[in-house]
Amino acid sequence: MAPRERPLSDEVFTLIVDTVVERFGEDWTGNELAKRQFSAGVTYAMHAVDGVHLIGEPEDKDNQIGTEFNVWIDFPVVDLIDADELAFEIFARFSQELFVCARAFEERSIRYRFLTGGSQHGHVGSLVFTGPYAQEFVHLHRARVGGDVHYNA
Repeated sequence: MAPRERPLSDEVFTLIVDTVVERFGEDWTGNELAKRQFSAGVTYAMHAVDGVHLIGEPEDKDNQIGTEFNVWIDFPVVDLIDADELAFEIFARFSQELFVCARAFEERSIRYRFLTGGSQHGHVGSLVFTGPYAQEFVHLHRARVGGDVHYNA
């Protein structure tokens, strides 16, 4: 079996981040004070969205990956439109002048990588939907798309 390649969305997203950082410089996403303020703002904004909870503190990864926000979903996600609407309800609370997003399905979660910013600074990160409802949605989505049907006797 051939090794699984990265999703196209990851490749395109990385290319976009590289291009923007090259244009604005490493400091555009590297300002530590701006990162802390951004993380605090996203954490605060998350409280206004019904049915989601931030799990733990935001994790600061390297500049390419950025800050990871792990989000527990309290209700069933029926289809892709529901998942995207929830993600963009959260994004609408903190996105800035520039906003780019790429969705990827992981083993047990849905990852929305994002890039947002303005003229002074920018932020790279991931909003990761986790929990049993997110995990079930990922399984059902893969079954719909790939025909992956399992039967238990």
